[in-house]
Amino acid sequence: MKTILIVEFHNRTREILMRAIQSDHLTVITTDNGADALAIINNQPPNLIITEIILPKINGFQLCRQLASNELTVNIPIIILTSFDDEFTAYWSRRGCPNVKDFIPKNNSNIGRLLEAINSLIG
Repeated sequence: MKTILIVEFHNRTREILMRAIQSDHLTVITTDNGADALAIINNQPPNLIITEIILPKINGFQLCRQLASNELTVNIPIIILTSFDDEFTAYWSRRGCPNVKDFIPKNNSNIGRLLEAINSLIG
C-alpha cells in the first residue's frame, strides 16, 4: 500500500483532500504544519507529499528545500497544492526543489487534476 502525506493548514481543506484521495490502495496521513511533516517524513517516508506553501512553523518552500537536500528524501515526489495561482510562485516552488513535480492552484475544479497527478506519480 502506498502512502501520501498531506500538509495543509486549513482543517476543512485537509478533510476534503483526504476523502478525495483515500482509496483501497492508498493510505493518507495528514498534518497542519511543516515541522510535523518533517518528523513524519523522517519517521515513515511517504511515497508522495502534497503540500501547501503557507504553513506554520516551516513553510512549504522550506519543507521542499529540506527534503531536496537530504539524500533519503530527495526522490519523494511533491505536489504543491496552493491558493497561489501565478507563474512567479510556480517558478519559485520548483527552484531548488527538484522533487516538486507539479504545481496545482487550489480550487474545486482542480481536484481531478490532482488525482491525475497522483496517479501519474505513484500509480
